[in-house]
Amino acid sequence: MRAALRRQLDTQFKVRFNAALPMFNRLQMSKSEPSIWAACKTLRRLTFFIMIVPLEKEDSFALEIAWSENGPFPWDSIGMAPDLTLQRWRGRVGQLFVPPRDSIWELDPEYKRAGMRWLAAFERGKPAQEPSRDSVSNICQHLPSAINDVAKTIENHAIPYFFAIQKLCGSEVLA
Repeated sequence: MRAALRRQLDTQFKVRFNAALPMFNRLQMSKSEPSIWAACKTLRRLTFFIMIVPLEKEDSFALEIAWSENGPFPWDSIGMAPDLTLQRWRGRVGQLFVPPRDSIWELDPEYKRAGMRWLAAFERGKPAQEPSRDSVSNICQHLPSAINDVAKTIENHAIPYFFAIQKLCGSEVLA
């Protein structure tokens, strides 16, 4: 993701979710790591995480959620199926959907489609113009709807999952 777009994404998420999820505190792991923009600790060392993962080469991002019974972020737990009996878990929020699906928000979907058409033409040996990206200012117009969609996804999938873990562990903090 382009740096200017990443900054806008980060800023707009911060504004949207500081009021909506006051029990979560914003974290930044390092400049080279994706922004873990929210974490919530319970009384029993249970920690919930919500992470925006900007995709490196595309103007898109994924939403990951994670939890840990012992506090630190579960870097090594990605890829497993969600399981309430584990001591930690990390994955894309789409793994909680029935059926599971990928959860990537494309901010320039026409560029992605044009790239697929270009690749198909290239593979067939046909000349085609390589696609160009839209400007950051134009793409930023799509951010509010993407952020609203992510908010609904968190509300409908991540928070209920966190409640289930909380109940299983006998800890209370989310309200």
